[in-house]
Amino acid sequence: MRQDGHEDHAIRPLHVYSGINDKLPAALLVTTGDTKIYVAITTTTEGSQLVIKGTDLSDAPHHLTQITDWLTTTLHDQFDKVSQKALMINYVILASDGAVMASCYNAIVLALAQMSNCIDIKNFPVAMTVGNTLTGKVKVDLEARDLATLDTSLTMIAKGDQINSIYQNVVGANVTTLTSLLTTGLVAAKARQQQMQQYLQKTLMPYQNLHLAANTIVIATHNLNKTREYRAIFTQAGLQVKTLADFPDLPSVRETGQTFEENARLKADQIANLLNLPVLADDSGLMVDALHGRPGIFSARFAKDHDDAANNQKLLTLLADVPDDQRTATFHTTIVLAKPHQPYNDLVVEGELHGRILRQPRGNDGFGYDPLFYVPRLHKTLAQLTPEQKNAISHRGNAVRALAQRWPHWWQA
Repeated sequence: MRQDGHEDHAIRPLHVYSGINDKLPAALLVTTGDTKIYVAITTTTEGSQLVIKGTDLSDAPHHLTQITDWLTTTLHDQFDKVSQKALMINYVILASDGAVMASCYNAIVLALAQMSNCIDIKNFPVAMTVGNTLTGKVKVDLEARDLATLDTSLTMIAKGDQINSIYQNVVGANVTTLTSLLTTGLVAAKARQQQMQQYLQKTLMPYQNLHLAANTIVIATHNLNKTREYRAIFTQAGLQVKTLADFPDLPSVRETGQTFEENARLKADQIANLLNLPVLADDSGLMVDALHGRPGIFSARFAKDHDDAANNQKLLTLLADVPDDQRTATFHTTIVLAKPHQPYNDLVVEGELHGRILRQPRGNDGFGYDPLFYVPRLHKTLAQLTPEQKNAISHRGNAVRALAQRWPHWWQA
């Protein structure tokens, strides 16, 4: 039994504190016993897919270069499978009471999971330390006070019954000792993984949805018109369609992307992970050539949030001195279908409609910029078309038709 009362084969409590910096994709403080690790993740343009940097603010000195190299090597193979973005991971050792390398690794894994579109903790390796004392006892989740009593210790990366890698801190273990260490370490690693999963389940993935059938898809919208369009595709294939209205407590997704695809992916991937269900999300907007693509991803809130009259008036004001032949524009829609914890398998389809912005609105149907968007080949604005006519040529209609052709194969894959 250890000095603090817990058994040699028992792991220490793990606590995770989130909400530290909402401006970052992920920021966590993770404590394992008295070992405290802070992790912050940002996107990077440094070229490498994964950049890890460390800082040591603890009282006990550590070999940061050695730890960082190990983390980079250990995480790199797994990372390529779970993220399409280049990330900068900064970790800070705030306090140290043993198992620092393992604690840093697990804290980074939890931070990646917090991003929602990176990893599924159930299928990701975790780290555990294990050691053999001079008297032959095996201890796991090593504390600082344990180190003086150890003959051999190692840090292992494991998933289920599989050991991915071993970092041996003290050389000299025989086969029998090493087998005992690995066997005990595997059990402890499973317990740590369960701790981490319980945290994520409680804070990041609170929706079980076990009552929903396996053939359910969620449309990430409250818009009834969108729902009708998508429902027509999926219900005829026997799928049950849900919308955000069916999950009123679901947290909103911050659309921090710089493109239509990035925003659609954010919504689809994060909601799919939260609900553990396939999710469809889209992002649409108007791109005006004379305004260098604006309003673009800000179309719905160009002047005021979802205020069509204000948005249209701002558009007309900005284009007041632009000649008619230079008022060309494109409506664009990107649709993303996502499965839980599989961002690399997202299905992405797009649709566009080219036209011109008039100087005065025409037509009483449609919404948004429809009264100003003139389609030359029809000699009408979108607001002058019937819903059937509009759907036959619109950016969303074109994207939906592309989706209808490609989603069955994606669903079965």
